[in-house]
Order: sequence, then structure tokens, then C-alpha cells
Amino acid sequence: MDFGGTRACVDRNKIGVIGMCGSGGFAISAQVDRRIKAIATVVMYDMSRIKRSGYKDAMTEEESNKYLDEIGEERWKEFEGGEVKMVVGTPKKIDESTDSIGREFYSYYRTPRGQHPNSTTEMTMTSDFSFMNFPLLTYIKSISPRPIFVHHRRTCSFKVL
Repeated sequence: MDFGGTRACVDRNKIGVIGMCGSGGFAISAQVDRRIKAIATVVMYDMSRIKRSGYKDAMTEEESNKYLDEIGEERWKEFEGGEVKMVVGTPKKIDESTDSIGREFYSYYRTPRGQHPNSTTEMTMTSDFSFMNFPLLTYIKSISPRPIFVHHRRTCSFKVL
């Protein structure tokens, strides 16, 4: 926003954002930047919820706290020059025990349909601190009255809010 809005070719009164998958959740986080006039998501995925609560909210508070402790230790290691630990966002292979989300992500991000050599779907383990600390959808109501278009991956339904 800050950079784009300073370009002569950009009409500041017509700036919108679109996000796909995990970036759909990031697009929704534009909820606090009122310079964005419209928001659209495609197969939005709430990364903050899955990181904090696990798949289908199956992570216990104890498990979540243990992971937060692990992230904290990892931050010390990286600060002291240790190798940056990456977490995989999409399984590299699937089998009968892979959950439906993993299968769905694999069928897109690990096949020619959506695979790209610059997109590993990996991120640093320590970036999970931000996801777990700042839920992406906390202030979604503040988007109103700006238009928002949400394509929800589970129902394949479209909704303009």
C-alpha cells in the first residue's frame, strides 16, 4: 500500500487486494488499512487459526504452549547464528493417513497445476509466532462497508459481504 499508492499510475481511491489460499487470510488482514477499498479472496485459508489450534482445532492448549516454547528456543538458536529451521506448508508426499487439507494442498501445490519452482510453501518456524499471536480475522467486521468477496474452499460458495 505504502509503495503502490505513491505511483503516478495508481488511483488511491480504487485500490483493492486479492489473496489466494493462505494469502487470502493476509488479504483479509487488510481490514485495518482503510486505504484498501475492496478485498477479494479465493480459497481463503486462516493460517493463524491452524497454527494456533491445529487442524480441526485438535491441538490442545498444552500442545500449543509446547510449540510456542520450541519456537522461542529456535529464535535464540537463529540469533546465535544457527541454521534457520523451515516448516513445510504442503506435504512433499501423501499416503492414506494424510488429512483432507494436506491432500488438497498437495493436489495443487505439488503438481503441474499449481507448482512453481519459486514456491516451496515453506516458511521459517519462527514466523509461526506472528500467526499465533495475531489472529488474522479478529477485526473482520471493520471491513464494512467496504466490499469483500470471499470464496470459501470447503463449500466452494461465493459470498459478497
